[in-house]
Amino acid sequence: MGEVIFSNFQDTASKHRLNEWFIRQSEEQKPIYYILPSKGKWLLTARQLKPGIQYKTFDDLAESLLKSAGVEFVRISKENRMHIFYEILKKQVKNKSEKEYLLKAEAFAESYGQLKQLGLTVEETPEQLAELKEVFYQYENEYRDKKRLFDSENRIQMAAAAGLKGDSFPLSHVVIDGYMEFGPIQYQFIEYLIRASVPCTIYLPALDMPIIRETAAVLKRLGLKVREDSIPQLVQVCQTTTVAGATTMEEEIYGVLESIAQLKGEEEYRQFGIVLTNERAYLPELERISEKIQVPIKRSKKKPLAETSFMPFLQLLLDKPEIQTKWDLLPFIDTVAKLYFLFPNEFNEIKQLFIQSGEWEQEEIASILQQIGQFQAGLPEEAATLDYQKYLLHFLEELQLPAIWKKLIKARMAGFSEAALEWRACQQVKQFLSTAIEAKYSVEMPIRLETFRNLLLNRLEEVELYIDRAPTDGITLYSFQDVSLFKGKHLFVLGLNEGEFPKQTSLKGYFQERYLDHILSPFPFPTEAYYRKKDDALFAQLNEIAENLSFSYVKGMNPNQPLLPSKYLMELTDQITTYSTISRFTDDTFLTKDEYEEKLAFHSGIGRQVTKAAPLLEKYQKNLDHLQSGKEMIPKKWADKLASNRTSITKLESYAACSFKFAMEKWLKVKEPLEKQTRIDPIETGNMLHRIIETFYKEAIGVPFSQLHSFFQGMEEKKLREIFETEWETIERNHLEIPKYTLDLEKAEWWKKLRRWLAAEKMCFWHNEELADMSIFRLEEPVELTFELENHELLTLTGTIDRIDIDENGFVIYDYKSSNKGLDFKTEVPCGLVMQIPLYMIALEHEFKEGKYQHHRIPIGEAVGGGYISIKEPNQRKRNTVWRDEEQKLRFAPNKRAKANITPLDSHSLKEDYKIPELIEKLWYGTYTDFSVRPFSKSSCTYCQFKSVCRVTKEQQDS
Repeated sequence: MGEVIFSNFQDTASKHRLNEWFIRQSEEQKPIYYILPSKGKWLLTARQLKPGIQYKTFDDLAESLLKSAGVEFVRISKENRMHIFYEILKKQVKNKSEKEYLLKAEAFAESYGQLKQLGLTVEETPEQLAELKEVFYQYENEYRDKKRLFDSENRIQMAAAAGLKGDSFPLSHVVIDGYMEFGPIQYQFIEYLIRASVPCTIYLPALDMPIIRETAAVLKRLGLKVREDSIPQLVQVCQTTTVAGATTMEEEIYGVLESIAQLKGEEEYRQFGIVLTNERAYLPELERISEKIQVPIKRSKKKPLAETSFMPFLQLLLDKPEIQTKWDLLPFIDTVAKLYFLFPNEFNEIKQLFIQSGEWEQEEIASILQQIGQFQAGLPEEAATLDYQKYLLHFLEELQLPAIWKKLIKARMAGFSEAALEWRACQQVKQFLSTAIEAKYSVEMPIRLETFRNLLLNRLEEVELYIDRAPTDGITLYSFQDVSLFKGKHLFVLGLNEGEFPKQTSLKGYFQERYLDHILSPFPFPTEAYYRKKDDALFAQLNEIAENLSFSYVKGMNPNQPLLPSKYLMELTDQITTYSTISRFTDDTFLTKDEYEEKLAFHSGIGRQVTKAAPLLEKYQKNLDHLQSGKEMIPKKWADKLASNRTSITKLESYAACSFKFAMEKWLKVKEPLEKQTRIDPIETGNMLHRIIETFYKEAIGVPFSQLHSFFQGMEEKKLREIFETEWETIERNHLEIPKYTLDLEKAEWWKKLRRWLAAEKMCFWHNEELADMSIFRLEEPVELTFELENHELLTLTGTIDRIDIDENGFVIYDYKSSNKGLDFKTEVPCGLVMQIPLYMIALEHEFKEGKYQHHRIPIGEAVGGGYISIKEPNQRKRNTVWRDEEQKLRFAPNKRAKANITPLDSHSLKEDYKIPELIEKLWYGTYTDFSVRPFSKSSCTYCQFKSVCRVTKEQQDS
């Protein structure tokens, strides 16, 4: 009733063979099923060549037989099977994490599927996996037998067990074509067809390889007649073979496509074919490069659903986050606005308003956000798959986004084509859900939301949206399984690396090959050795298909440690071509204008003189040269507008630290991106520090340090605490997005700092006998200083002195900092990086001389010293202070080993010694004329917010 026929590769599912069976079909009362492999192009090609026959797979045939036998069942997928094992394990095993349950369920489901694919029953489970049998039995008894839930493997086994015989069999004939070998479960099904006396014809390729001989022997043992008398003699078609090694996958694809373009001549592209050993890795890059260099691939243009903006929206929708602040809503706002196709400027303005006020201007988007909130509020943490599908489908049908897209499409406004794509993506998802609901392709058992979300997204990742038809003439892509469909002359095989082909194979789930050693089976098991035989045959068939074979692989960038080619290429690598970026760009041929300009850019980039550079390339080169120089000089018309004869001392310091950063902050007003508060703003804590100290000492102005203890009556810490508590309330009001426990930790840390500061104040001032008569003269005192420029114009510098102390020797000034800051008179003062202290001294001395403070009895209006007081290390009096002489230094810092700055502090000496007038004029002139990239040191760049747009070099930082 059945026979095995050997045939040429070109006859596999060929038109004349299909035509023969079509004629046979017209003579039969019952249909003929033509079985082809489910993977590859077989089914599609056969249906295009000869419609009228039912082209099916083994799974389709099994379902048809079950229905004919009146067997009631529900078709379930591998994912549904995994859900079932998840439920079984969750009932049996307690106290596991969700992730552990999912991973274990997946392993059990894969192991069960592998067991069935091996043609074994649960009773025949290998003894090493005996612990799985109880769960397997429960799956079959409760779900397969009682609930009639059939997965793919059980559909085939149960169809064979249905007992249909030849007279009741719903088909007149079964034809199996396109296979080199079969799995054990497929052999079992073929065995059933033979026992049921079903007419059966199996075509095998006439290739003298072990895997073909073994397949024929098994089929003969099952009772099929093997037609060995009429085996066609194969004549090797291949005449030439070449091998190429590429530095990268990208260069391999470039090399192959450009070779095809050169070989094409007057022929058509259909004469060339490409085999990809790893389609998932190679196909996206192949499509991108083929479009770029205009070498067409005969493949309809599709876009994966995962690459649309609708998929991230769906992903967020099913995340069900806990929305507590406006920042939790931002991902939705970003995604919805992208789907709403707002212009970037419009969106940025609206988004900034939302961050500042929590309000959203666009009513339509606000309505959609409300819909999302209602959907997520009703989204259960656990439900049946069918319930999740219905709930999600109802939401998508009510969603207002499609109406917005239709308006854009109808009006053909900007972005209408993208809107059309998103509309189709939404429709595709709805269609997917509708089909699943109607087919009841799900198990009615509760699963967690996270599980449903992951499985749905994984399924949708496989969905593609049709964009455009395949070109009339193009290079056809094949896999090793369907490459015998190729009818051209030249075949290119890409990615033939060791480990890629022959493939590294293993059994699924918990199965290992050694577990099968003591299991007897009439059919060969799919071990690694068995698959190696199959790969040998798949590679050998290439010689019977194309006249010219070109193999390529990636050998990598390192010649001393190259990646290895497949074992099939080891004897062919004597003369190997190299595909690399260098060889590609040095070749003087080009296919497109873009490629021509790209090659010009390459030669220009390596220092060669290009005589006919493209205008765009010249423009880019000028821009690159400008950017590399880092110079940003301001045109006179703008400089005149920016110039001002009044500026602050801190602005000059900022300019000295980095002129580029100064321009971004002071003139361009570029602010840091608005983001969720995760830390307290240091500017606010700095301002808080100054307010606390000013409030604390305000009533003590003029009181000698020796009397401060009596003045505060021992309540100084209590007063400091009260001031701090009041100020901290402001900090908390301005940082509502920071968790309370974080604010409490920061508050405790700041109180420690203030207590240390108070202790340092007592030790360094209150209880210092050398300063007994000294007192605080002013707090937060504004000062001005005027310089005459070379052009005789006057420049006024402004500033605020945090604290001024006085006694009979003169005055001392202090500037409070929340972090450490040095006062380096050798490097930082001469270049303008630290100017506050010396300029404040000059300004204050000038104020005294001019009589600003004449109604106060001040013996000497000269500078004694000053510096920075760090709230972080308030006791420190080293390089952060400067004194007029050693005697004064010892009064304020009794430690003789402390290396503080000693220098004349009168106005004349400071100006002359440090060339302050010239320095100020130079810096002031730069503040409105020169915004070049010029940081003072690496530390200037450490916390800079403009790193992403700055092109500072390491040499500039280190200099």
